[in-house]
Amino acid sequence: MVLDTGPHSKGWTEDQAVKCFQENSAITDLQARSEVQRYMVLPGQATSHKIGMIKIQELHAKTEKSLGDTFDIRATFAFSTTQCWAAVRCHFRSLNAVSASG
Repeated sequence: MVLDTGPHSKGWTEDQAVKCFQENSAITDLQARSEVQRYMVLPGQATSHKIGMIKIQELHAKTEKSLGDTFDIRATFAFSTTQCWAAVRCHFRSLNAVSASG
């Protein structure tokens, strides 16, 4: 997430961001440059992805707690992706509805 925000908030050049990435991960030069270029063109992409991932995991845990032994992660995932593929907001509402009804 540092690499997603660093170029924009700190004014890092592409080379500075690539150097930071290489110093903090096991990644090739080509992979690092590719990722950094994506982050520079799409500010907030990695941060948004991480926040969404955390929220989905939270809602899956809530659904699992609500449904107990009947919880099936595959069915929950299938429901989520088929009903709400176009909008994360819809995904959150659907999982909340499933967990509230259980």
